[in-house]
Amino acid sequence: MAGNQDYIRDQMRILLEAAARTSGDHDARAVARLENASQQILDLMIDGEERTILEADDLVAVYAFAIWVQKSTRPGPPAQYPSQHPQSHDEFPAGVAALLPTFEQERMRLLNELD
Repeated sequence: MAGNQDYIRDQMRILLEAAARTSGDHDARAVARLENASQQILDLMIDGEERTILEADDLVAVYAFAIWVQKSTRPGPPAQYPSQHPQSHDEFPAGVAALLPTFEQERMRLLNELD
């Protein structure tokens, strides 16, 4: 099982590195890159019909980050009643763009943890 964890760690590192925002990236492109990397991280957890059990805290943290990105970048049912959580269709992309600096900080922190 340790070999599998090493493979997952290496793949997570590659995906987190690929999700880096480059200079000149528009917000939509940066969000798309993060969404793609996070989906691939989540896909690592399923091997055929079997799910992978993460045994290291750093791997769990990367997995949680991928879930956070997915939940934040895909519109879905609000966590609160609509009257407490108003957000128009046009406001959603701006809200996601506002999270980009936070996502980048967390991505860098996780890369440091994986090393």
